[in-house]
Formats: sequence, structure tokens, C-alpha cells
Amino acid sequence: YPSGEERCIACKLCEAICPAQAITIEAEERADGSRRTTRYDIDMTKCIYCGFCQEACPVDAIVE
Repeated sequence: YPSGEERCIACKLCEAICPAQAITIEAEERADGSRRTTRYDIDMTKCIYCGFCQEACPVDAIVE
């Protein structure tokens, strides 16, 4: 993004769909009511490279 913000909108769909429970997302609400990601972590030691998170992400924040 031009503003430098990450694409993640903290919907947590990737976290919910991950069969290996390798994704952790923490977020806080902004003044305008939208969410801001404060922590986004993919534990690559747990990841099984299934691609479900990439498919679930509505904003293409996860890429190969």
C-alpha cells in the first residue's frame, strides 16, 4: 500500500482455517471502527504449506 500499511485487515480467516494452527493474529480497533493488525505471525516450524491461508485471505495479504 502507498501509505506503508500492511494489507492484512485482521479478519482472522487464515488463522481459523489453518490446520496446523501456525498463524497468530492480534488486532486492535481504530477510531474509525476498522481493525489494525498489531501482531501477525506465521510459525514456519508448524506450517505444512497447504495453502489454505492463502486461499482464505480476502485481500491477498499472504503470498507464496
